[in-house]
Amino acid sequence: MSTQLTIIEQNKQYLQEALSTSETMLQLLDNNKKKEFRNNFLELASNDYLLASVNPAILVKFAVSITILGLNINPVYKEVYLVPYNTQIRKNEPKMMLPQAIIPLNGIQEMANNKGFFLRLYEVYNFDGEIVSEKEMERRHQILLNTTDEKWFNNHFVGFDVILTDLTNRIPEQIKFVEKSYLEHVTDKIKNKSFKAQTFRHKAARRAFGDFNIPRDRNLDVLIKLDHLNDSILEDNKPETNLKSLEQLGITTIEKNGLTIIQGNTYGKTDYLKAMGFVFHGGQWVKEWKKPQSNITTIDAEELPATQDHQNVMTLNDAKKELFKLFNKFGLPKNRQKEFVMDYLGIKTNDLMGMLEIISKKEELKNSIDGFLAEPVLEHVS
Repeated sequence: MSTQLTIIEQNKQYLQEALSTSETMLQLLDNNKKKEFRNNFLELASNDYLLASVNPAILVKFAVSITILGLNINPVYKEVYLVPYNTQIRKNEPKMMLPQAIIPLNGIQEMANNKGFFLRLYEVYNFDGEIVSEKEMERRHQILLNTTDEKWFNNHFVGFDVILTDLTNRIPEQIKFVEKSYLEHVTDKIKNKSFKAQTFRHKAARRAFGDFNIPRDRNLDVLIKLDHLNDSILEDNKPETNLKSLEQLGITTIEKNGLTIIQGNTYGKTDYLKAMGFVFHGGQWVKEWKKPQSNITTIDAEELPATQDHQNVMTLNDAKKELFKLFNKFGLPKNRQKEFVMDYLGIKTNDLMGMLEIISKKEELKNSIDGFLAEPVLEHVS
């Protein structure tokens, strides 16, 4: 017992040091939430597997972003679990563990209830060719269940029936089957088996809500935004897109004479360097260096609108103007631009950081607009 307490105390000290070097990130929180966040963050000390796997600076940033969404990261409250995710791309490359956020089923059900829905998930099994859902399972099937046996479960589980019932009776009941192969694909990088069950349910509910036909004003906004956050932290820290992530591969960089120069052993890592725009010149891997525009974003200067001054500072109005230009370029009708920003992307009209991130990822923005326009236009239920 004393040894375990010592480990937790050491972890708390480790987390405290991470907080002390992340004051800039904490400024994103309201003053009355900072103390509460610090206390909740220190409670992650009990998750030894998470702390041993994930960079503390990344963990602080991720936890702050989750808190801004209104979720409590303290594991005691069971509102959201932080799960280490293995981002290793090639078998022989060093792995980089990043955090992912998972909302347990009861939390998702509570969110659905707050929007006027009753959400249920039923496991579906294959009994010698007979596909049976928990909802309709007879006694002869129930006595065959052996879900505590991992091998039996893997051989018989085929997916979930996700059922959404409108408590206001305005929308018919909807059912979505989410297959096992999809769940295994989106969770294959989570190595700790104790997180698998909750992750399966989170991903099944999220997949179903992507297909359910419900008004936008009754969508589970937090669930959608949380998955956007999960996706963004994986994208922002991939070696292909972030110089700092190269440190995970044992590579460092220096800036000299307008160039970014690679230092360290690059054997077997040249594909990453090429993907990031480096070229081999004069015996070194180099590329042109452009200074980041602020401590919030890493937008290249060429991606900023031409109206910017020599300080390269983009104001909220400038960001809005640039977004409107991109909307017009990618064919987003003016009468649907506000809906796209606020409902589809979940960005508020005063969220400069969110707008800058969108502007910096033009290809992703175009794909999002294409997906948005492909969806049927739903009338709001009055």
